[in-house]
Amino acid sequence: MRAIPFLLLLPAFAFAEKPKPFDSPDGQYRIEFPKEPAVSNRKLATPAGPLPIQTARSEVHKDLVLSVTVTTYPESFVDVAPAKLFDGVRDGMKAADGTVKLDRETTFGEAKFPARDLSIESGKTTIRSRLILVDHRLYQLMLTGSKDRVAAAEAEFLKSFELLK
Repeated sequence: MRAIPFLLLLPAFAFAEKPKPFDSPDGQYRIEFPKEPAVSNRKLATPAGPLPIQTARSEVHKDLVLSVTVTTYPESFVDVAPAKLFDGVRDGMKAADGTVKLDRETTFGEAKFPARDLSIESGKTTIRSRLILVDHRLYQLMLTGSKDRVAAAEAEFLKSFELLK
């Protein structure tokens, strides 16, 4: 009788989806998603003009969404200090009711591109993000969901990101 509860739990773990490589449509990056992401494109109206934004998003579980958002800024943004850009993104993600739990400057890759690791909590939702600035292109890797789900998935998801160009 003791084997029955164990056998009932086994399928939940035995059929977990193995992450598969996903190459961005423009060939700029590769990352692993457990489920095929939906890709969307839009333009964000800003005082500097419209900014092209592309997002690859995968709802892995009702309590976990993984995404990569790429924002392409005008060439003039190359002169903007990365910290200033990262602060603006962090403040936008935090909104009025969020609490910043992690805000750490770092670098990414052999070229040591400026990067920042963020973790923000708002109610029962945790956002774990890595921001990477490559010239005038900002990559935002994000995990959004329950604290436990985000913690369980963050290392593998963030580690799987690579720039292709």
